[in-house]
Amino acid sequence: MNRLVVFGCSHAYGLGLPDCTLDTGPSKLGFANILGKKLNIPVVNNADTGRSQKEIAVSILETTVYDTDLIVINWSSPVRRSVWLSLIHI
Repeated sequence: MNRLVVFGCSHAYGLGLPDCTLDTGPSKLGFANILGKKLNIPVVNNADTGRSQKEIAVSILETTVYDTDLIVINWSSPVRRSVWLSLIHI
């Protein structure tokens, strides 16, 4: 394992923890960094607030991961929905 790569919603992002706002980026007090410190590996936190299952899946598919990475996926609530709009230009 050369790094911990985390995907998910606001729970994995750490929103609500004392050091975390939408402007500061993922929390340093969240579970991802605690786990990274315990394993002594760097953390790549690809979580974001408000992510739906579909958005988390897209983030996973768009991220380069390596054979040596440890991957953690924090799926969001199953009732969370995202709106995907198709714009048709006539």
